[in-house]
Amino acid sequence: VIKLKSKAVIPLDEIVFIESDGHYLEFYLTSKDKPEVDRNRLKEVKESLPSNFIQIHRSYIVNVEQIKIKYSDKVLLKNGKELTVSRTFKSNLKDSI
Repeated sequence: VIKLKSKAVIPLDEIVFIESDGHYLEFYLTSKDKPEVDRNRLKEVKESLPSNFIQIHRSYIVNVEQIKIKYSDKVLLKNGKELTVSRTFKSNLKDSI
């Protein structure tokens, strides 16, 4: 589980991806339609996550187990959402899959 500053507790296996939006993070979960929002930094949360969570963009950390298809510049998730993969983090994604 991961404990947020907002006192919410989220099981790691429910996290599909995390999106950074300024000073806020949006945790997209398999069990909810709307994201869980927390005031935090992506860098701080990244350090507390296991190795199956990788950063694919300056604004995204994705759960590798939720990736359905990997394209050269984006990933398609099992929930149908497409996320952009930046050139900086492309090698991270290639190494982990």
